[in-house]
Amino acid sequence: MSTIESITTFLPPEVKMGIIEHCDLPSLAAFGQTDRLFKILTDRLLPNIIKAIQCPPSQGSPIQQIKSHVEELYAKADKLKDDRIQHLLTQPKTLENVSLLQKFLKARDILILWHYLLPNNAPQLDQLLTCDDVIAKAEGFSAVFNQHKQQLIPNTTSLSLNNKNLTHIPSELFELSNLQNLSLRFNILTEIPDEIGNLKNLMTLCLENNSLKTLPSQIVALKQLLVLLLRNNKLESLPPGMSSFTTLLLIDFRNNRLSSLPSDFQQITCTELYIKKNQFSSLPHFPNVWHLHCDDPLRPLTTPVAKVSNYSRKKIIAAVGLVVLAGLAYYNTGLICPSLFN
Repeated sequence: MSTIESITTFLPPEVKMGIIEHCDLPSLAAFGQTDRLFKILTDRLLPNIIKAIQCPPSQGSPIQQIKSHVEELYAKADKLKDDRIQHLLTQPKTLENVSLLQKFLKARDILILWHYLLPNNAPQLDQLLTCDDVIAKAEGFSAVFNQHKQQLIPNTTSLSLNNKNLTHIPSELFELSNLQNLSLRFNILTEIPDEIGNLKNLMTLCLENNSLKTLPSQIVALKQLLVLLLRNNKLESLPPGMSSFTTLLLIDFRNNRLSSLPSDFQQITCTELYIKKNQFSSLPHFPNVWHLHCDDPLRPLTTPVAKVSNYSRKKIIAAVGLVVLAGLAYYNTGLICPSLFN
């Protein structure tokens, strides 16, 4: 047995945990590959690290999941160019530093939502000087939100948080069950929680220009949805069940990374479907789509026109009119994105 193995064998648990906490993640991975006892140690503690930094479920080994999640966090932080976290970006990526960075990012997003919903008593984000100040102030939002929730829920039907560099969506947003229009364009979101399914009254959902790779399965619970905009993301897959949508007027998946569609997606009912600039090698027929906008080489040789009765056609035209009117009403606030009118 080597000297290192002898020492690590008799280290008490709290010392072992201290080593992990003060070891940056690249070094942690290296220890796991070069030393048998440290591999046992890291394999045992990796699930705790995944839980501590709230890694989303993904494929790959635990260390790959952690590495991917940490790289994503630091990429988001780098885009913010926020002086309050520059010291974290130059220090080793220890568990302590990664956790602190994640807390700051979430706290910053909470304060942005707080300022939108309750501007009169929200802390001013630009007046908070340190990372710890931001985190401490954000801890007060939950109590304030609960205090005003009965007034906020019925009165909040539209929410536009565009160009805010949001890194995640605060959970309180999903309690605004009367929301009909939600726009989160031009942020740095990488995932949408399943709680999106709580917004049963949502009619327009604008998520353009983020970094989304997937959509949550619960998006199919949005049965009132008319407009779904996801242009300029990094979508690699779509959830099954989207064919259950019956009210959709417009879906925009342009400029993503889709190479295939769920088996039932062919039966989706929609007036306008935009799927240009993806990675498809072929496309199925969409018998229930009125207008298909795809790259010309991929257009099915015989694309059946959706069978729409005169009565249904009148309903669709009337609904399109309502969406356009709503878009004009909210255009100045960015709620309906300009691509809707292109």
